[in-house]
Amino acid sequence: MNNIEDIKKLEDELKYRSTILRDSITSDLIKASDIGDLFRENFPFDDAVAQQRLNEARIVEISDAIKSLKNKKKSEVIVIGSKIKLLRDNNIKELVLVDEDIFKSRIYPNAVTVSSVIGKELLNKGIGDIVNGFEVLEIN
Repeated sequence: MNNIEDIKKLEDELKYRSTILRDSITSDLIKASDIGDLFRENFPFDDAVAQQRLNEARIVEISDAIKSLKNKKKSEVIVIGSKIKLLRDNNIKELVLVDEDIFKSRIYPNAVTVSSVIGKELLNKGIGDIVNGFEVLEIN
């Protein structure tokens, strides 16, 4: 399974839990509250509250997982700000792809501007791609 399939599966579960299951649990809570005293041995109410807590926790968990997968997907290609490791002839070169303003400030000693020839070629490349004879090893 790849990121897109994982994200779709999680989004489907999130939609189900946020709508259908949440509404069902709310209905169970209302029915259980009609049974009687909420503070003394109302097992249906206690069960519905427990189900609600589990569902809400899973919704948060799924939302976090989706965000994480989407961020991972973005880091699979080189963008401005990416720290890159390139390999050619058993030599590893580390670069940072930056815009012109950052380049002029000389914050990064191994900076390459996105407007340079190599910068333009690196932009949107992924791990394993070959750029000017260099293989992209790592993107951070």
